[in-house]
Amino acid sequence: MIKNQWYAVLSSNKLTPCKLIAARRFGEDIVFFRTSSGEACAVTSFCAHRGASLCNGWLEGDNIKCPFHGIEYDATGKCVHVPSDGKASD
Repeated sequence: MIKNQWYAVLSSNKLTPCKLIAARRFGEDIVFFRTSSGEACAVTSFCAHRGASLCNGWLEGDNIKCPFHGIEYDATGKCVHVPSDGKASD
């Protein structure tokens, strides 16, 4: 695999709103989902806090919420909310 290149890894017709799909591609665990606006997204499946699989979480708006501590990641995989930090994390 060549890093930073585009590869077909999942048929987009498998992506439906409000559903997370886990897959292992090129040796990495990835979670796929579709945002409320219809954008197809793929991010690493591991929560940065404890390594929990985000595919066991759920979508809240357009963010993936970790099933253990509620940490939220946006469609790019960026952490956007840490509940234990309160309003300071927003």
